[in-house]
Amino acid sequence: MKLHELCDQIEALDAGLAGSSFRNVDLSNTAFLDVNLSGATFRDVNLRGVQIDDADLTDMRIRGVRVSDLFAAYENTKG
Repeated sequence: MKLHELCDQIEALDAGLAGSSFRNVDLSNTAFLDVNLSGATFRDVNLRGVQIDDADLTDMRIRGVRVSDLFAAYENTKG
């Protein structure tokens, strides 16, 4: 499915978005709840205020960096 010039707010519930690619879009304040985002890529995407709960983020990347690596780096800065 291709979404082009999407203007309405997105709320994804129990969705399979594995392998999806998001480029040059505004996803601010979007909610991803119980969503499979494994292998998804985000490039030039506004993710401000995004809520991701109970999601499979296996190998999901933001600007080419795996989300699991970003979380690990964040945890290291807290300690």
